[in-house]
Amino acid sequence: MAKPKARRIPSDDCAVASGGETYYPHEGEWVEIRPVASIAEVRALDGLRRLKVELDAAAGESDEAVRVLSIMDKHFGAVCESLARRMVAWSWTDDNGEPMPQPASQPKVLEQLKGDEILWLMNAAQGESGAARKNE
Repeated sequence: MAKPKARRIPSDDCAVASGGETYYPHEGEWVEIRPVASIAEVRALDGLRRLKVELDAAAGESDEAVRVLSIMDKHFGAVCESLARRMVAWSWTDDNGEPMPQPASQPKVLEQLKGDEILWLMNAAQGESGAARKNE
């Protein structure tokens, strides 16, 4: 039995909000992601679903800023780890138009992305981006 093949997903609909404007920094670019999620990824996604509850609990505390950073680091770190295992390749470029390092098994590469980009990758990995739905 063969291993699951990666899907190539156009990144045209990856939107990044900044300064009240929306940008599409990966138009014409693509990602290749294996379609099978690991238990670690399911746990990481569940953690993100609970993120608002954890952030709300930290609100108003004397060390709120420190707690918020710790919570965000924990959850996004887990997501980057699990996504890096499923990512095969991409053609993404950085804000200067330079090719980014390949993400396969390199969570540090994914940690350089903006939150909107990570959320888009999570949705694409689950087949929920507009482009991923068109490919299926």
